[in-house]
Amino acid sequence: MGVTKVGRNSVGTGYGTFTELRHLHVHALKIDRSFVSNMLEDAADDERVVTTIISVAKAFGLATIAEGVESEAVLNRLAKLGVDRAQGYLFGRPKFALGQPRRSSVLGREHDPRPLDPHQLPAPTVTAMAKPKRPMIAPSILSADFSRLADEAAAVEGADWLHVDVMDAHFVPNLTLGLPVVESLLKATDIPLDCHLMITDPDRWAPPYAEAGAHNVTFHAEATDDPSAVARDIRAAGAKAGLSIKPGTPLEPYLEILRDFDTLLVMSVEPGFGGQSFIPEVLDKVTKVRRLVDSGDLTILVEIDGGINAETIEQAAEAGVDCFVAGSAVYGAADPGMAVEALRRRAGAASPHLRL
Repeated sequence: MGVTKVGRNSVGTGYGTFTELRHLHVHALKIDRSFVSNMLEDAADDERVVTTIISVAKAFGLATIAEGVESEAVLNRLAKLGVDRAQGYLFGRPKFALGQPRRSSVLGREHDPRPLDPHQLPAPTVTAMAKPKRPMIAPSILSADFSRLADEAAAVEGADWLHVDVMDAHFVPNLTLGLPVVESLLKATDIPLDCHLMITDPDRWAPPYAEAGAHNVTFHAEATDDPSAVARDIRAAGAKAGLSIKPGTPLEPYLEILRDFDTLLVMSVEPGFGGQSFIPEVLDKVTKVRRLVDSGDLTILVEIDGGINAETIEQAAEAGVDCFVAGSAVYGAADPGMAVEALRRRAGAASPHLRL
């Protein structure tokens, strides 16, 4: 048995999955955060959807889980509606609805979803990012053939990560791909996905990428007022959390919060624009962070993205980069797999802290 999520379908109601429940071996329905987060914002339709999902769950003898709970007011409202469990970060801890437990029959067995006292729950823990021993190469599928992404992923099976650039045409002027493509890609490859979100409102949109199964979810410091809170939500959803900064963004204001992150992604071109040249001045940021890591004051993986190729990867490696995002240098090559290994060799030869 498992959990199935009820989210928005093409017409935005979320009702499309109800008829499938008879055929699914599940014990609970998860209510998508897109409904939950809008419940108290004059979104009567969303509350009606939540109420309907709860009613359907009861009819099928299923527990209900609401995700994306961000306030006590929403939590209290969900408890009154009869949700069994609520997921989300409130004051740095996961909260669970404190309503009365109900018994229901699930596939012939008794299921008793008991409410938990949030004060007795430990804060979620995430295993620290392991220090790489060799240069990591993350091919960017933005340079791949979108009509055959599964094949393009298979072509770089020796890569450490597969870098996925998500652009929303708001934070950056370009529009690329989103969560549905990431979910499909996760089914097509075993390479860990490194999702780089160049989007507005990462507070709302970043955690679903972690929930989908991305290994590392990175968002931009410039896109939120509370990067640490977003990092906590990403980690709570099961992924590593990364912080990215643009070439013109100073590193110093974010040094204190880097302990909340697993990855620092230094942009070496302006995000959202193609055909740019590598900006070597950003390597000063890499050097500063590398010193903190080497001294033991910080544990974080240093990643670089933009203009990485056979001519630029060595200077990035010398500065202390751990992971190198490469687009056309990989997918523009006759053999992408061999290109990955060639870049790794160049980085390994130049790196003061990594070896092949």
